[in-house]
Amino acid sequence: MMFRLEPLTTLIVGLIMVFANLLVVEQAVSDTITGDVSWPIFLNFCKFLIFVR
Repeated sequence: MMFRLEPLTTLIVGLIMVFANLLVVEQAVSDTITGDVSWPIFLNFCKFLIFVR
């Protein structure tokens, strides 16, 4: 039985990207609440918003 590797690879990469973006959002929210907004995290959050759109 042969399995195609491409769908599995796409799924794994997609899940990694989703979890990475969730970490960025979580960090951005906690920084906003504490008032400690660092620019690199803010820029990553902007990249996330562009990626989702």
